[in-house]
Amino acid sequence: MPEPRATYRLLTPPPTGSAAIAILELRGDVDAALARLGIGPVEVGALPLRSLAGIDRGIVARPAPDLAYLMPHAGPAVLRRLAAALESAGVLHVPPDDPDPPRYPEAASEIAQRVLQALPRAASPLAIDLLLDQPRRWASAPPGAGSDPAVAARSAILNRLITPPLVVVLGRPNIGKSSLLNALAGREVALVADLPGTTRDHVGVLLNLAGLVVRYIDAPGLDPSSSPADPTQAEAQALALAAAAGADLILLCADGRTPAPDHPYPHIPSLRVTLRADLPETPPDAPLPVSAHTGRGIPDLVAAIRDRLVPPAVLADPGPWRFW
Repeated sequence: MPEPRATYRLLTPPPTGSAAIAILELRGDVDAALARLGIGPVEVGALPLRSLAGIDRGIVARPAPDLAYLMPHAGPAVLRRLAAALESAGVLHVPPDDPDPPRYPEAASEIAQRVLQALPRAASPLAIDLLLDQPRRWASAPPGAGSDPAVAARSAILNRLITPPLVVVLGRPNIGKSSLLNALAGREVALVADLPGTTRDHVGVLLNLAGLVVRYIDAPGLDPSSSPADPTQAEAQALALAAAAGADLILLCADGRTPAPDHPYPHIPSLRVTLRADLPETPPDAPLPVSAHTGRGIPDLVAAIRDRLVPPAVLADPGPWRFW
């Protein structure tokens, strides 16, 4: 890879914040960076809407020849993939100009300092014991463990215990997706009705799934029979696909009467789920049968989501975790 001739940094709050749109600053040889990202030339003073390395669509602002701003959606998965694309294109990451994190005089080592800084940010209960054990693990780790690819790969998964991963639910209208969300949340967070198209916008909530906290989006129904001339339905389906593009896991939902939609992004991990499993039409070999009405299959689905996002073998691995 050639020496980076451009740099980037995230100007907006981190993905744990509430921002809907992120801003990444590019400095240096902006033309070469945009070309390698497949964005194409952007004139100084222009504000075009472009595909950002095929990962998301966002505004590209070019206020000066050596300066540009990329404005994608602020979801953690989108930002991670965009950062990887930037670095693969030879664009060097520089840290944001944030104030120093708090220091803890009682910490016996730099790793202990990092643990105390990370604990308030950890969204998932599963993170706590793992974080508290990190000073011991790093003290006994072999030299160079911080740059070990196996440690990096495991850490990328375990970091989902700090920043909640995104789960997006896709399915045809009126098959029980909203009822499933209410059953998982243990309260009513989604409107439920026996009418197609009840959910025209996505409904999002943080869910604790057996110790793993996820950002869960119940996306509008994907209806292949809807008229392209219906702007409301077209916008709802565009919202569903846009949400799924940044997911860490997609749930492809069906019921005994209605098939699951095609996977819109095959590179994103998915689970096939059969809703309304109390219906007599549910086949005996249906994948992950779930009934929000009776509670059947809810614990199995919770475990399947958790284990797909953070596999038990990764949790049980005694090696160190690079969580910073």
